[in-house]
Amino acid sequence: MKITDKKSSKKSINERDKIKSMIETIKSSRAQNQKIKREKKQLDKIESKTKAKKKQQSQEKKKKTQKRKPSNKKNKTQKTNNMKSSEKDKNKCPPNMSPLKTKDGLLCVGKCPHSGGPIYYNPSIDKLVCKWHGSQFKTSGKVLTPPAMENLKIKKIK
Repeated sequence: MKITDKKSSKKSINERDKIKSMIETIKSSRAQNQKIKREKKQLDKIESKTKAKKKQQSQEKKKKTQKRKPSNKKNKTQKTNNMKSSEKDKNKCPPNMSPLKTKDGLLCVGKCPHSGGPIYYNPSIDKLVCKWHGSQFKTSGKVLTPPAMENLKIKKIK
């Protein structure tokens, strides 16, 4: 009987050692998991801080750009006073017309009645000409050369 008791005691010692080592590995894995969780929390805090800084920087940029924009009527009127003459003239022309300088003064000129092409002034011949098909008009708007068949819409400004 003593022989069997020695064998069983050896087995129980081996089993105890195995169980102890398993418990230790479980404890160490728990500790590692807790460490990982702590590190994740720290990373999350850092990320949230950087996001907050970026958001604050973008808000500051927006505030700076808003400060540059004219906020009251005085700035707007100063801006319109400083506009170039062509920009002022655009405001005087109806929506479908564009301003042109001629020998006679400023004119608001519509699109070509033939195909809706843009019109420019040719000072060497003192005529208005369509850029697309070459129709020519007097500064009064009367057709001189086809393909346009109708007169050009013109409004004198000055």
